[in-house]
Amino acid sequence: MTSRLPDEAQKNARAGRQRKSTGLMARTAALLLATVFICPAPAFSQGAITGNLGTTTEQDPEARMLLNADELIYNRDENTIEAAGSVQIYYQGNILQADSVTLYRSTGRFVARGNVRLDQPDGNVVFTDEADLTDDFAEGFVQALRVQSSLDTRFAAQSAERRDGNTTEFKKGVYDACRYCSVERSRPTWQIKARTIVHNQEKKTVSYRDARLEFLGVPIVYAPYFSHPDPTLKRKTGLLAPSAVFGDDIGYGARVPFFINMAPNKDVTLAATPLTEQGVLFDGTFRHRVRRGEYSVSLAGIRQSSPDNFGATSGNTRYRGIASATGSFTLSSHWTWGFTATAATDRSFLADYNRDASISASTNSFLYLQGLRDKNYFRAEALGFLIQQEEGTAPFNNNLQERQPIVHPVIDYSVVFDDSFFGGEFTANANSTSLTRGFTDVDGFGRIVGAEGNFTRATVNLNWRRQLVDRFGQVFTPFAYLTADAYLMNEESRVRRASFADGTSATLTDDPFVGRVMPAVGLEYSYPLVNTHSWGSQVIEPIGQIIVRPDENRVGDVPNDDAQSLIFDDSTLFEYDKFSGFDRTEGGTRANLGLKYTLQLLNGAYFSSLVGRSFHIAGQNSFEETDLVSTGAGSGLDTSSSDYVARAYINTRTGLQIGASTRFDSRDFEMNRTEVQAVGRLGPALGSLTYAFVNENDEVGIVNDLTEVQAAGSVRISKAFRAFGAIRYDLENESFVRDSLGVGYDYDDLSLSVSFSEDRSRNNSELVDRTIFVRFGLRTLGSSTFSQNVVPSDE
Repeated sequence: MTSRLPDEAQKNARAGRQRKSTGLMARTAALLLATVFICPAPAFSQGAITGNLGTTTEQDPEARMLLNADELIYNRDENTIEAAGSVQIYYQGNILQADSVTLYRSTGRFVARGNVRLDQPDGNVVFTDEADLTDDFAEGFVQALRVQSSLDTRFAAQSAERRDGNTTEFKKGVYDACRYCSVERSRPTWQIKARTIVHNQEKKTVSYRDARLEFLGVPIVYAPYFSHPDPTLKRKTGLLAPSAVFGDDIGYGARVPFFINMAPNKDVTLAATPLTEQGVLFDGTFRHRVRRGEYSVSLAGIRQSSPDNFGATSGNTRYRGIASATGSFTLSSHWTWGFTATAATDRSFLADYNRDASISASTNSFLYLQGLRDKNYFRAEALGFLIQQEEGTAPFNNNLQERQPIVHPVIDYSVVFDDSFFGGEFTANANSTSLTRGFTDVDGFGRIVGAEGNFTRATVNLNWRRQLVDRFGQVFTPFAYLTADAYLMNEESRVRRASFADGTSATLTDDPFVGRVMPAVGLEYSYPLVNTHSWGSQVIEPIGQIIVRPDENRVGDVPNDDAQSLIFDDSTLFEYDKFSGFDRTEGGTRANLGLKYTLQLLNGAYFSSLVGRSFHIAGQNSFEETDLVSTGAGSGLDTSSSDYVARAYINTRTGLQIGASTRFDSRDFEMNRTEVQAVGRLGPALGSLTYAFVNENDEVGIVNDLTEVQAAGSVRISKAFRAFGAIRYDLENESFVRDSLGVGYDYDDLSLSVSFSEDRSRNNSELVDRTIFVRFGLRTLGSSTFSQNVVPSDE
């Protein structure tokens, strides 16, 4: 290549003088010309030179420009400088590539022609055949261009003009958010065409005039003007995507939310939902992030036009609403506190009006303080429960709210001591629970699941254990623990009696103070036997455990609020105390025996299993003792030799996993409880199948066998389409409990799903709750949902 330079320019270059110019490009070109003749290279062939550009731009007065080109042409007559052949210009994050670039020194502008590509500092990429730009890239005019953003959104226009470095105006523009159109697809699913599109990068907005939304090339929506936030912006004041709601009692409506970005750390969302049957539902949420945490406040309310639509329910009032607040704060690196509080005008407001789950409210209220440091844990929490269910027929669910306790508070503390104690690990746990209940909660089987009045319990539990391994691989683990309780009860908490179908009964003591102590010592033994093969390994491990304790005392004399649930299976076989809470403590001498087997293959597949049994050896069996809720009855532990428990799990590492847990009766090996679950993936299909069985047990209110099958699955029909569904079927009653079916499209710029579900397990007046749910989302523009309850049948 050759460099054609006038004599005057050569003379000035040899003399080391640089011709002054008003443009960035001209200054750079002059420096390049001088360098050409100072350097031994006879021509500018694929060179790269940098130089100080002075104070041409306000962004960086010391900015440098780098230019690469095959040829540099200086035209003194037309006062231009042209770089030709694979031109590349680098300046302050801008990268310009073109076949040729011509600088017009008199105007301070340059024109790039042929295969023009401009990479901007914000990640946007402009493609065009010709661009007219200022020498600092701040302003320009481009024809027939396409802009690819860093978030894979695209603008295309007949022409575009960039002003003041922040605003780009597209004439006859098109916007889409198709990420794969240039690779996998010929056109986007949707696009917005407008007479004018203005992208303000300073305000982070994109606005449209005379716009229409096209879906698969067909115009479906027209708007004279609308705008949305720049896709790079996460928070922007403006309207959010609306969502539709419908209900037999509320009518048709659409929730229209408006988001207000008050500051980087706080915002407000206000919404109005006009309803054809009930008027306008208003709701709003204020969120604020402070230096040590964050909190939010939510309100929703309506003046009902037709309260009679809700008949004899608690919703048959003129004014209805709900208020909720939540917060979480840090006191120090180890301490946090928080709260949630909710109050409602009636029991069914959320069920009636929160059809699209947009109203932020929790049915539980609590205030907590929590500390965590090293091996120490502390949490204090006050609790209240808001019932969102209508009253029913006594005695099953009347006075529902009065039956709920107010917990003030429950305190947990746990510590693991660093120093060993007699060579072992020493831990301490404490719990204190204080609550008030206004009405005794008696279920349909005569059990007192909650006694009215006030009661307070304080519990301390001390544990010690040490693990010893001999030279044969046998593992010995001696342990000991001590549990002490103290109860305080007022008059309302005492003299409550529960009677059961088997003729047994329990009565709370009339003592205002009750104390209990439960010491225990024990030993656990295991001997893992390992057998290694060329294909993997096997481990057979017998496990034995014995615990010596005195009898449990004051059974049934005190309320049982936190130890009502008792499930005896493989996971609780070797628990020191098999009760789930502090209100019951297991007593008597007990031995637990089990055998574990594990098979591990070299390809990663493995199988594990456990079978075991528990034996009551001496003293009184706690699980035979009747308390107010008959805990332990029919648990499989209420005989001297317990039921058999077993589990098995297999992972094929090929997409199939199967797990099973079961409990067999100790007398006839009849199944008392079984759960089997399989999860698998085969090609585009993913599914799960669960079988659950619980044998009838009149003592705890299970009057018939419970047998259910649950299945859920999804299949990827194509890269974009999927189908999904789930069922829950009652085998005993030969009826569906829940079922749902849907299809979805999730790909690139569009997300759409439609599903239909039926629910027969709701504890309300409707025998079948049928719902159609639609979700629709456009990438970068937002999403919307719609749900509709279908009129239930009389089944």
